[in-house]
Amino acid sequence: MRPIHRFAKVLAGLARWCFLALALSSLGTAHAANKTCTGGNMSVGASWGGTVPVATDTLRINGACIVDNAFANLAYGTLEVSRGAAGTVSWPVSGTATLNVTTVLTGGFGAGTINMTNGGTLQIRTGWTSTNTTLTPGTGTVNWNVTGAASTLPTLPAVGVNTYNNLTITATGRIASLGLATTVNGNLLISAGTLSVSASNFALNVKGNFTNNAAFTQATGTVTMSGTTAQAIDGSATTTFSGLTITNISAAVSLSPTTNLVNVSGTLNMNGFATLLTPLAAVVINNAAAAGTITGSGTVQVTRTAATADYSSQYKFVTNTLTNLTVEYIGTATQVVSALSYGNLKISNISAAVTAAANFNVSGTLNMNGAATLLTPAAAVVINNAAAAGTITGSGTVQVTRTAATADYSSQYKFVTNTLTNLTVEYSGAAAQTVSALTYGGLKIDNASGATLAGATTVGGTLTFTSGNITTGANTLITVPSCASPSVVRTSGHVVGDLQKALPAGAPPCIFEVGSGANYTPLTLTFFTLPTPGNLTVSATSGEHPDTTAGTSSLVRSAQGVNRYWTLKNSTLAGIFSAAATYVATDLDALATYPNFSVSRGTTCSGTRTCASWAIQSLGAPAPSAILITATAMSMTSGAAETDLVVGEPTLPRVRRAKEFIFTRELY
Repeated sequence: MRPIHRFAKVLAGLARWCFLALALSSLGTAHAANKTCTGGNMSVGASWGGTVPVATDTLRINGACIVDNAFANLAYGTLEVSRGAAGTVSWPVSGTATLNVTTVLTGGFGAGTINMTNGGTLQIRTGWTSTNTTLTPGTGTVNWNVTGAASTLPTLPAVGVNTYNNLTITATGRIASLGLATTVNGNLLISAGTLSVSASNFALNVKGNFTNNAAFTQATGTVTMSGTTAQAIDGSATTTFSGLTITNISAAVSLSPTTNLVNVSGTLNMNGFATLLTPLAAVVINNAAAAGTITGSGTVQVTRTAATADYSSQYKFVTNTLTNLTVEYIGTATQVVSALSYGNLKISNISAAVTAAANFNVSGTLNMNGAATLLTPAAAVVINNAAAAGTITGSGTVQVTRTAATADYSSQYKFVTNTLTNLTVEYSGAAAQTVSALTYGGLKIDNASGATLAGATTVGGTLTFTSGNITTGANTLITVPSCASPSVVRTSGHVVGDLQKALPAGAPPCIFEVGSGANYTPLTLTFFTLPTPGNLTVSATSGEHPDTTAGTSSLVRSAQGVNRYWTLKNSTLAGIFSAAATYVATDLDALATYPNFSVSRGTTCSGTRTCASWAIQSLGAPAPSAILITATAMSMTSGAAETDLVVGEPTLPRVRRAKEFIFTRELY
């Protein structure tokens, strides 16, 4: 009997385990119930006919159901909108809740809507097979969180499931593929797994940021950045595009991946004149190897400052079709212009010089975009070397470093149109140069060997002497701004020859920065009355005045004076003025005694410096010195003939009469 008893006990135990298994099975079945929402907030049991769904429940929507912020973010089963009656799923204003389902299935009753106008998140873990559910993207986020096999996004453009607001891919270890050409109105985030455009190479249009922290497989498709506010291509993973098109004409598209790598194997198209691509300084496109083509009509910025800080080191394309593009150098340290043929070239680097080591061409416009910008080519570099082309403009400074052949601006900058109104041209060669006969915005001389005018030259802005002289020869250097501006800023150097200045109405002192050789001998004029503005040309000539040498006309002694004279001509002024003449100690004759100096003025002087008449002028303060004398109370009329000023001891000594007291007596 004992074996039978033991067998009975085993059967009883099996029965208990079977009962427990059935109970657990029943409990599991209860958790996977079909729950139907007939309307209202989905966190309220009444909306579901009693109790809210739990994880794995199938959600059937037969009314206007709201994913309110109290609704639990559980891993539900399938979602069927309009299962037995018309249904919609929506979120409240500023909705933050997540609706997390495996798949969106077709509702049996008719068309349904998932409306994300107010925000919220729809998380899908497997797929979207519904053929009659419309997605209204609004301000919401769709999170394609593939946990099973590879998945394909909806393929239903007819019901509007091809446009998202924010789209997030969290397909860890899986591939999420586009089901058709897709538009993301907000941000695209590849957080985990892989986003593929599929074998169909579907186009992807992104209006917000494109962030890749995992993997992106584009094949031969095209990604278009088409937003209306600033956009970024970033992320912690290297992104390789086949085609990348920029159509955002309202704001910049930045490249800011933390890997500093973006590749474009096909074509980068800046599709629009106002489009702008701005990479971080460390970002290189096609870093591993040059590839693809760049083209379009927008602007690509060169921000690179490390290593070779040029366009070609940041944009490594096999084909650079730059004819209609603008390349903008906008780094924060010294940069280099790549030796290419540009459509338009913009220099916006205000932190350091942009240099050029080899010839380059600009068929459109070279724009020095900022008063602090500086372009400094090597001496051998010629811009537009083959033939003159394009326009140069802007408000910065371009250096003339050329010293070979014709060492002037026009030989180094071969542009058809030179719009120099606001530009400064700086002559800074290592040997003597020639100043092209042009109208400059600003003109700067920083060449110890000096420069010579090729013809009449006008400076509309500031004439700056840093080092070296300008020799005018038979020409005149004209400064347009008023003497009060001032029109000339000088550290070292001066004009050897004729310098014309504009004097304003009123009576400001006007310094004419003239001299000869290394000797700076300016003439300062002060008008006591000057009712109308006008121009005046002044020069300083080293040596005895011809009339002084003759010993008959200039009224100063040839062996007891200053071997220098000043010429005033082309006057459109009228008034009474004083003139302070500065000379150097080596100008004085050995026998000269400067306390006895006078100023003799010659009038109606000829080009050979023979003057019709001479007169000794009244002296003003301070008293004559070894380097300065001031004549006063001289008159000038508009259009008057040339006049010369000579300094020295007069041929007739100045007579000083002692004070006398004279008494007279009259008788009546």
